[in-house]
Amino acid sequence: MGLEGIKCIFFSEFHPITGPKITYQDPPDYISKETFDVINVYIIAKPQLDQRLIKLNLGEIVIMSLPCSIQNKKYSRNELRFNLGLILSTKYHGGLNSYEPVIKKLAIYMVTLELESQFLSNESKKEELSRLLPCIRRELNTKGSCVISIDDANTLFLNIKPAVKLKGVIEELLLHHVPIMVNRVDFCKENISNDMVFETVFDRIIKRIDGQGLAKFIADEARIEDSVICTCLEHLQNYEVTLISPGIKLHSCYRVADGIYKLLTDRNIHKELVYWTSDVLDFYDLLIMMCEMTEEVNIRDLCVRHNITTTCKHIRKFLQCAEKNGYIRHLNEFIISPSNSLPATIDAKLSKIQQTLRLNGKYSYDEISCRKGLGSLFNLSNLDLGIILCRK
Repeated sequence: MGLEGIKCIFFSEFHPITGPKITYQDPPDYISKETFDVINVYIIAKPQLDQRLIKLNLGEIVIMSLPCSIQNKKYSRNELRFNLGLILSTKYHGGLNSYEPVIKKLAIYMVTLELESQFLSNESKKEELSRLLPCIRRELNTKGSCVISIDDANTLFLNIKPAVKLKGVIEELLLHHVPIMVNRVDFCKENISNDMVFETVFDRIIKRIDGQGLAKFIADEARIEDSVICTCLEHLQNYEVTLISPGIKLHSCYRVADGIYKLLTDRNIHKELVYWTSDVLDFYDLLIMMCEMTEEVNIRDLCVRHNITTTCKHIRKFLQCAEKNGYIRHLNEFIISPSNSLPATIDAKLSKIQQTLRLNGKYSYDEISCRKGLGSLFNLSNLDLGIILCRK
């Protein structure tokens, strides 16, 4: 494989007399005593940083380690403090995050071996590290994994996690958007660091994603703060596990997008679109339906025109599929009031939002309804209020 990401692997400990020191390292003398004296506070760290992943950037290299301590009266000063870390090249193309599981697993192995057989506190057993460290570095750099026998009862298994290609540029997620699952959930959970979000929060969100519920409704059901669910869903979107779609309502409008030309050459796409309508319409009816989509024709009008029941559960899937593949695009509705406020003579149901809504064209109808908790309480475009409805 030729990864060559690990420049050095080292074992450091706190000696009760001489203090912090590097006991073993490969290659030998890679970390000089002068350098270690400067950085040892990050290697043998304070108790507050125990079991915390530390990345120390030193220009062209990064020291990645996880300080550990074991409390017991049998040790000098009643504790054993140590750290087994890696020095990595910042130019490693696979990404430094690929080595996080290796660091954490090494720390778990060392703690377990010490608790079971005094592997680190017994000097004769600890010398085995002088053999293990070069083997670990060599195997991980050449193969990306290693299986090394420590003793008759313990074997070390390590594997560098493949770098994940992220989407990079993602669309900003707002509370009125609808998340749609498009990829394996376990793939995302394996690759998202626990420092970003809590796994339990992900579980509460993922099981409520059905392709219909707004992000705001999912947050309310899962009892999660709005800012947290937006962050979590953006991570899922970045790993291409989900995509976001606007909420589909009967008054929603769409326009034909440039991607519709792909329908003329790829017959596999034809089958996918027809599948989502449960064969209620054939492909040519769907093509005509998409071509008729304008800012003046909403979904209700199209369903009536083509004699489709508006309660058809597959029409939502068809619209999501067509938008995902770039055949159509959703038009947001922006409500503009010349006076920037609603008249005081309107229905009593609307009086509670008279002072809170800012109808200045910056917020879409869906966003206002979602943030203010109005749902489908009213349709401002049908009221004689001098209000302008702009779709774009």
